[in-house]
Amino acid sequence: MAEIPINDHDTLNLGNPNAPHQLTVVMNLSCRYCKQWWRRNFKTIQSAMDAGRLALHIKFWTVNKPALLIGNIAHQFIDFKHPEMAFEFVKKLIQNQNDFKRYSVEAVPKYLQSEYGVVTHNDDSDIINTTLELKSAGVRGIPTIIIDGNWHDSYHYRLPEL
Repeated sequence: MAEIPINDHDTLNLGNPNAPHQLTVVMNLSCRYCKQWWRRNFKTIQSAMDAGRLALHIKFWTVNKPALLIGNIAHQFIDFKHPEMAFEFVKKLIQNQNDFKRYSVEAVPKYLQSEYGVVTHNDDSDIINTTLELKSAGVRGIPTIIIDGNWHDSYHYRLPEL
């Protein structure tokens, strides 16, 4: 597997960049398996970030599958220039995934703007390029979790204590 490019243009970077542990998560905000993985591992992630032991990098995967189209749209609203604010938005969307998945593809932008007060920051080409980079690096599906260089592509994977 190749290294996944981490940057401030299309990666949500959080925590201590010099932390002893590096975690990259590739996800789609409307993927139920991503949500399951996130909920199972969030306390470990937050605890390690709070202690300065973890740098978290989140990349967003765009997929042309009906169940994930709403997530593709939500990715356009992630403000990578303001990672803490964007992280709060991501956590809320994951928590409220069942609510926002009830909206049609056409209604999602208005819902996100009114419910979360967000605006678009990324266009389709940004998101498509990110997905192409991820595929080139060897990502085959979501969620993909890379912890300290070790790849895991199952939502059953549980992070070790960090």
